[in-house]
Amino acid sequence: MKTFKDNIKQIKTEETRMLTYDDEQEILKLIKKSIVNKDELHIGGQLTKEDKNVDSFFNLEILPLLMSGEPVFGCFLEGDLAGLSCCHTKLNNFYSFKESVAIGGITVTDPGHRRKGVCTKLRMKIGQHLKKKGIKKFIFEINQDNEASLSNAKKIADKLRSDAKLLSFKFEAKTDVF
Repeated sequence: MKTFKDNIKQIKTEETRMLTYDDEQEILKLIKKSIVNKDELHIGGQLTKEDKNVDSFFNLEILPLLMSGEPVFGCFLEGDLAGLSCCHTKLNNFYSFKESVAIGGITVTDPGHRRKGVCTKLRMKIGQHLKKKGIKKFIFEINQDNEASLSNAKKIADKLRSDAKLLSFKFEAKTDVF
């Protein structure tokens, strides 16, 4: 079984960088692979395998971040985008928080490149970027049954000796419960 360090070493020679609008086609391919794989992304598994959903996810979730200079990092393996991670920091310009915060993190990993350290590399990169920008707190959602992502977040927190905790769960139900 590969260790946390083995996974990080496996992708050290690959390119991890801030994404731009020029990466649109690679991002769209990654989103499509994720939707076809029935990944929940952060919408809760409600997306069907239509190109409309791929375009909409890009246009509503990723493009605004790219265009406004928010942190959107990508990890490329063998020239292909294997994963991306991003978040919102501009809310600090509109709200007064106790500490500066980044929220709404989205991490998408190509199903064929999971368990290779891609997510870890991206989350570490985005965390380092946020720290340099003076952001004190990072809040992102992980589905409670996504054991791999929960484990990854805990490993990163442990490695960095960071105070991290699970805050809440998502509630999903049919409207007839009301």
